[in-house]
Amino acid sequence: MPYIPEEYWNNRYKTFKNVGHSDVDYYRYEESIRYAIFKRLIHLKAGIKMLDVGCGDGVWAVKNAKRKAEVTAVDISEECILAAEQRNKENNTTAQFKVSKAEDINFPNEQFDIVYSITVLQHIPTQEKLEQAVFKMITTAKKNGNICILEKAPLEDSKSDVDHITIRTKKEWIDLFNKHGAVFITEKAMPQIGYCLLKWYDSMIAFLLKKFAKNTLEESKQEKKEYLATNEEKSLKIRIYNIGKEMILFFSYPIDHLLIYIPIYNKSVTRFLLFRRR
Repeated sequence: MPYIPEEYWNNRYKTFKNVGHSDVDYYRYEESIRYAIFKRLIHLKAGIKMLDVGCGDGVWAVKNAKRKAEVTAVDISEECILAAEQRNKENNTTAQFKVSKAEDINFPNEQFDIVYSITVLQHIPTQEKLEQAVFKMITTAKKNGNICILEKAPLEDSKSDVDHITIRTKKEWIDLFNKHGAVFITEKAMPQIGYCLLKWYDSMIAFLLKKFAKNTLEESKQEKKEYLATNEEKSLKIRIYNIGKEMILFFSYPIDHLLIYIPIYNKSVTRFLLFRRR
């Protein structure tokens, strides 16, 4: 099926109740690392004006609003914006939400101290629309304001294995933002020890199932998918799988968080890039 952004993200939110990793446990694990890095890169203070481009269900927008930032947030998905507004209400915060594509944001120039976007730009389907989104993100930032993105940004060319992600190198991202009026300041690679171990774990489980219980492999995969999607009662197989997963995440959590504070860590293809508007 062709990638239609509005439909894709509405359906994804309906299925998983988040727009991040489909595994809920890993999604929460990863989000804690991402936000910890973000707080180190961006010095939040009361009254600072922020624009969240591609806010999903408002997790970061509400977190930043709790820290007394004045947050405006947009997302392509109506489902996500409805969930974000509900989260905002439940937390008694004052973030403002609006349905909008990144390339269609319409705010006055030089309005925000910080503009940020977390794994959103890589999903924009064409170069023309991406350039439009980047231009608008930069022009809505105040002079000398910061623009922060988290994207797949390897040091060398790489191909995506899914049709809704376009992978660009770190240099390509820097050149793109420089073209539209922003200067690169710094970067921070996203520690992913837990993610790499989970990929190894999944491959080992698949190998063992194929070797010792070939006829249950597809059944197990489907069962796992359905559990993650519907949160139904766990079967024995899924409980056993999750015990292993939880052990991996428990032991890798302090390692990934330690790597946040190591400046030379640069191994992940997913990285934060921080820019300043000229």
